[in-house]
Amino acid sequence: YTYLPPGCTDQDFQILQSPVNANGDSLLLDGAEVMRLFFAGEHTTALHPSTAHGALLSGMRAAQEVVSTIQSKNTEDKDTDKIIPLAIFRHRNPTTPLQCNLCHKVGGQVREGALLAFKRGARQVLVHNNCAEFSPEVGVVDSKWNNVIRAVNRGKNFNCDHCSLHGATIGCSAVHCFRMFHFSCAEDCGWRFDRDGKQFFCDLHRKASTRQMECDRISLEYYMKKNPGKSLVCGLCRMPEDDTAGTLLAFQRARKQICVHLNCLKYTSIIETSEKEESRISYEFQNAFEVVENARTCSHCKKPGASIGCTKPDCHEVVHLLCATKLGWNFQKKGKQFFCTAHRNKPAKLSSTEMNVGYASSGDGIGKVGKPVFQHNLLSQFGATTRESRVNIPGNLDIGGTATPKFKEASPERSLNGDDSESDDSFPGEDAQGIEVMDIPLSPNISGPKQLVRLERSSREELWNLSLKFSRVDGANVVSVAAVPTTAKDLFSVKENDILFSINGSKVGSGGLKTLRDILFRLKQEVDLMLQVVRQSA
Repeated sequence: YTYLPPGCTDQDFQILQSPVNANGDSLLLDGAEVMRLFFAGEHTTALHPSTAHGALLSGMRAAQEVVSTIQSKNTEDKDTDKIIPLAIFRHRNPTTPLQCNLCHKVGGQVREGALLAFKRGARQVLVHNNCAEFSPEVGVVDSKWNNVIRAVNRGKNFNCDHCSLHGATIGCSAVHCFRMFHFSCAEDCGWRFDRDGKQFFCDLHRKASTRQMECDRISLEYYMKKNPGKSLVCGLCRMPEDDTAGTLLAFQRARKQICVHLNCLKYTSIIETSEKEESRISYEFQNAFEVVENARTCSHCKKPGASIGCTKPDCHEVVHLLCATKLGWNFQKKGKQFFCTAHRNKPAKLSSTEMNVGYASSGDGIGKVGKPVFQHNLLSQFGATTRESRVNIPGNLDIGGTATPKFKEASPERSLNGDDSESDDSFPGEDAQGIEVMDIPLSPNISGPKQLVRLERSSREELWNLSLKFSRVDGANVVSVAAVPTTAKDLFSVKENDILFSINGSKVGSGGLKTLRDILFRLKQEVDLMLQVVRQSA
């Protein structure tokens, strides 16, 4: 019976079931050619391989193909091109690179689409789906492609007006305009085929209609060509490309063009700048022009172009992205909600012994003042034990950093951020005094007697019946157990004050478990844990 060895795909079944025409060519049957030899058997079906009923069904399929061939006439249109599997193309052309014969890009692309192999007679070509579909002479009717190879032949004679490479098949529809473009180059110049239609007009002849008044991303090459001698700097911070601010993006609205850093636009707060969901182009933000037009004077450097405002109500501080970074704000960690220096938490000094982050115990929880712990809802409820042995272990933060209503701090007059304002952190990482513990490196070498314990939960939606604390033991940063069910009394159950040494074979403090943040992400992904803990004496 048939089996798939490593490296094989479902396409191999298609090749095995492909009939053979009068020339001895093995092709997928689509009625375009008269086939002479047909194949059946369990090795020719991708749906039911290695089965008796698969062999039966494949015989019925082959018989139907034979009857269809006898009944049909060979009325093939000379302009119809047959799509063949890439596996057949690679077999027939082993030295030919898998790149588009029009735009010359290798493999499938997000914007250009899948790379398709076409055949007519002995001629075979590779073309991206969109490069072929939006060529003027190409048509697609009932999954049949017409004139694809003709478009490839024509494209050999024309160079693209944008990138200067041959293979351009999309010409401007204006009278007496002979400019030619590739599909992607036409979109780099601001045309959107899905919105503006297949009848293309170059930038010199298109009219600024209502549909072209939208903000479209264009390539930097096109921007520089249209603005010769103009400095390539951000329209907000007036700086060139920068690692912190991100790559420069160019945008066009009608005949206006601007250049803005990716992060300057991404983290702006004065105007909503979400990406267009339907766009094939990455980072095609909406309202880029509105952001530049409404930018204000920076409160830090006193220069124009500031677009990031403080989230605190009634605060009018507005800064550039680079100025916010200089003021100590980490956008990648804390997200888009920016707080100025006057309204963010002031970090407290780290105690030499323990982190004072919150309180929990295995009894009534909040009612008692136990050891200092860092808690998380992922680690606070009912996934590691049976329903009868569940206890109420409090949790104060969910995965997004939002306080849960049931949790009360040891100091009720203080919120999790040190005041009564909203959270300014997009991930739980600060205690009641603003100490960030999520990314403090953990110590990899903890000595002491070790014990293997196992925890499991029914699904990723269940919460681990466990609370953790972050503390310092003999000068080492460790994560240990703060609270466990009162019923967990046997030797192989996790116990309070157990220090985490390894999780599923990965050592804490090294590899992918260097911080508490890494541990939380690992626990979020797993449903079965084998923990090695260092058990401290009572």
